[in-house]
Amino acid sequence: MSCDATIQTAFQSDLITDGHTWIDMLEKRNMMPYLFDVVDGTHLAHKAIREHIDRVGQVIYVRSIK
Repeated sequence: MSCDATIQTAFQSDLITDGHTWIDMLEKRNMMPYLFDVVDGTHLAHKAIREHIDRVGQVIYVRSIK
């Protein structure tokens, strides 16, 4: 099911009341030039996925702990 259809179904089922806001958010998200995932790799158990992220992933933020 597409995101649009999921939002529409949730709106029709009264799971969300602001369907227009959700659709607007989805349209704005689709305008982003890049897609990315946020991953905490310390919890990945799947070796092949971890190796792929290590090979091609790019760190965009590291939180410094004080």
